[in-house]
Amino acid sequence: MSKAKKPKQKEKISHKQAKSNYNGDSFYDKYPNWRFSKRDKNHDRWGINVGEFDKILVEKLESFETMTWQEILSSTAGRKNNTRNHFIECDNLTNEAQKQLKKIKLYEKAEGSFCSLALTGEIRLWGILIDGIFEIVWLDNNHEVYEVSKKHT
Repeated sequence: MSKAKKPKQKEKISHKQAKSNYNGDSFYDKYPNWRFSKRDKNHDRWGINVGEFDKILVEKLESFETMTWQEILSSTAGRKNNTRNHFIECDNLTNEAQKQLKKIKLYEKAEGSFCSLALTGEIRLWGILIDGIFEIVWLDNNHEVYEVSKKHT
């Protein structure tokens, strides 16, 4: 006796499109994710090479991981309680920083989402923050990407 063959069923293909989970402000409640693939490896002062990821940087990123983006971006310091971590418009960066962003083809992507994270009083980590993912671009050891005027100097 032969076994009864079961008819083969073709895969059902759905033509429905998945709804996007992206909500412009929803990332504020998320914990940070880091992405290193966009880092600028070639700039002589701000480029990030693996050897530079020392104890200070790793420990600061680890401390950020315990906070939501809302907490990170509203963190304040100093006598005036200025925010330590914040978005910066690309046209407010130094000319050199603007040119470098264009050279590495990130200027347009960074517009409106370029963010500075304070690691220490002077050292800043610069990246593109979109939907809770911080794409690391530069490590600025001397506050050169965005100049601030120092009072009483």
